[in-house]
Amino acid sequence: MTPQIGLVIILIISTAIVFGNYKLIKLWSKVLKSSFGSFLKVSVVGISSLFVLGLLITAGILINGIWENRVRKYDEFDGIKLGWTRDEVIFRKGNPTETEKRVGNTQIDKYSGLSVEYLDDKVLGITKFCDAYDYNKINGLVCNDNLDKLLKILGEPKDVAVSNDKTSRLYCYPKYNVCYEVRLGSIISRYIGEAASRYYLTPEEIKEMEALNAPPKKLVPPEDLPDNLKPKIVKKEKKPFNPDEYLNQNENTDHCAPNLSKAERLKRLALKGNIRETGANTYSGSGGYVSFNYSDSLISCN
Repeated sequence: MTPQIGLVIILIISTAIVFGNYKLIKLWSKVLKSSFGSFLKVSVVGISSLFVLGLLITAGILINGIWENRVRKYDEFDGIKLGWTRDEVIFRKGNPTETEKRVGNTQIDKYSGLSVEYLDDKVLGITKFCDAYDYNKINGLVCNDNLDKLLKILGEPKDVAVSNDKTSRLYCYPKYNVCYEVRLGSIISRYIGEAASRYYLTPEEIKEMEALNAPPKKLVPPEDLPDNLKPKIVKKEKKPFNPDEYLNQNENTDHCAPNLSKAERLKRLALKGNIRETGANTYSGSGGYVSFNYSDSLISCN
């Protein structure tokens, strides 16, 4: 017997008892005028009232059960609403124990027995995994309810997704915004959201997800590499200054010419004889002298 039929029966019985008491009291008022008759009337009315009150309480419980088990569309679960920002979820639930990046600019925050999927930092879906203390009902279904009960209440699903190992199925009802994951004939998790098709990733998506979540590669210093992988460094030998070779390559040997570097001026001055530093950044030789400031710019030359 369904709760709805039981409620109707209770209401009929309660109405009959109230109507019968009314008729009985009306009849007794004419027949029983003694003290015993008055006591009998009070007793019958009291017992009947208590019985009717019990029936009404039972009816209230049935009504509450019918309301809780009604089939409807869901937009929130476990204190989280679809469309909330990630900051709002963290404010209410705390920081996740793990965050997993997914394809398509999505990510999943994992909590104990719960995962929240985001698209562009907005809640896209909520998955609640079953445990021994989970009694939350969604459309009258709780954890470990069997597949037959699921199909009896909600009918055939619009979409069915199958896990890669073929051991689980996700029965989806977009009309109600809800999916149920079933394994070994029993419900093991519930999903609230509009993207249930993303629940089971394809092998290609799994590889891409693993790449997104892989830790950054650690750079190995060259000295720690094996000998066959170490870069070869070729040292270029510095040739000593050769005045004759310099004269063959440069016609102008004026060390006071404009736009010359300090090194070039000293080379040209050295062509005219030995030079030595005679002061702070000042160099002299038989062919003249040059003086530089702290930034090696020319101050004077002769």
